[in-house]
This record gives sequence, C-alpha cells and structure tokens, in this order.
Amino acid sequence: MTILPLTVSSLAGDGPQSLRRRAARDGYLYLPGLVERPAVQALGRQVLEHCAELGWLDPTWPLTAARPRPGARGPGYQGPGFTELQRRVQVLEAFQALGREPALLGVLDWLLDGPPRQGLGSLCRVLLPDDPLAITPAHQDGYYLRREPRFWIAWLPLSDCALEQGPLALLPGSHRGGLRRHDGDRAGATAGVVVSADTRWAAADLRAGDVLLFHALTVHRSCPNRSRRLRLSADFRYGPVRADALVLR
Repeated sequence: MTILPLTVSSLAGDGPQSLRRRAARDGYLYLPGLVERPAVQALGRQVLEHCAELGWLDPTWPLTAARPRPGARGPGYQGPGFTELQRRVQVLEAFQALGREPALLGVLDWLLDGPPRQGLGSLCRVLLPDDPLAITPAHQDGYYLRREPRFWIAWLPLSDCALEQGPLALLPGSHRGGLRRHDGDRAGATAGVVVSADTRWAAADLRAGDVLLFHALTVHRSCPNRSRRLRLSADFRYGPVRADALVLR
C-alpha cells in the first residue's frame, strides 16, 4: 500500500474559491485543527468509556491508553457490537454537537453552494489492532446512498491517530470517474472496488481536531491498525438543501 501525504488546506491560508478548486480537483479537503481539540478529546473519552463497558478494553490499563482486551475483536460493520456502539454514542450531546460544529458547517456551505443538510447518516467507528474483518476496503459512500449522489462526508479522529493506528486513506481525484462497480459484499462487511496493488493513496498522521472532507464518489479505505491502541473516529454526511445547488464534482 503506497501512501502519499495529504494536501493541507486551511481557512487562514485558502479562500473559499481556492478551497472549492482544490476540492473539485482532488475530491477531498484535509483541514488540520478545524474544530476545537478539547471538545473532540472529551468525546473520545466518552467513547472509550463505552468501549470499556462493551468489553473491548483491557481493564489493567488506564482508560486513556486505549489498549484492547487480549483476544478482543472489534464491532464488525452492522454486527451486534456495532449497532450497540451507535445506540450509545449517537445520542451523546458531544457527538451531535461535533456534527454541527460551526467551522465545519462553514466549509461545507462553500462546497455545497449553501447551508448543508444533515441527517444523511452519522457513525462512530472503533478499529482494534490487527482485526482484518474490521478494516474497511476501498469503496465509495455514494454506492450505498444512491438517492443522494451529491453529498460530502466529514471524517474526524476522536483522538490523535498516527498512520500505524489506521486512519482513513483517500484516492485523490477518483470522484471524477463516477460511480464504480463494487464487489464482495458480505454480512458484517463492506463491498469494495478493485484497485491495483500500486495504487497511490493519500493519508497522514492525524490529530484530534483535524477534519477530512471528501466527496461521495471519492474512493477511500481504512489503513490497517498496526498499533497497540484502539482507533476511534466519527463520520458525518451532508447534502445540499437546494436541488439546483452547484455541488462540486
């Protein structure tokens, strides 16, 4: 898996038109420190508390160490553990507030040509070390939400997340090729698109407060978690309010 660095964007250094051009070219924006770091870290701690209650953490370590219990396996997508995690986390005010963060909504206003519409799906994810069934293969979110072909996704780590911990990886410019064929759908997993072994992905060490925004047709995947810690993240989906909005492709 070839990893290239993400292109850095910022509200201070890039104006709306520059960000729109970059998003149209690459299919994503990487915005370090866009949201308040303490608020994200506080939510991450709440998620860890639920992970402990669900039996995924080693009780002999401090909670903040995020060390998995020996032999633990994380919540496979749409499995019972995953569903229970969503039931617990999505009702948290801190989780809901993160999806309404003003700086985040401001950037989406530029990308969606108007105020973003929420309610297209939000998830909290937990990736345990060396858990191959929990690794999300290369795919496009637009494949699963075809009634909303013009939406954008915000992906945020809920704690500092080095490359070895399994952050999201993106395929720059892949949104311009339209919807791809997805194969291999199975219970508790995600159907994926076929990519070559020499595909050049973009990823980086991320910190709590960083945001990855990407188009519904941008191909992405999770990197394997080769660390000794859980990886925690949240993702939110946003569409245009107006049917005639000039949404970037």
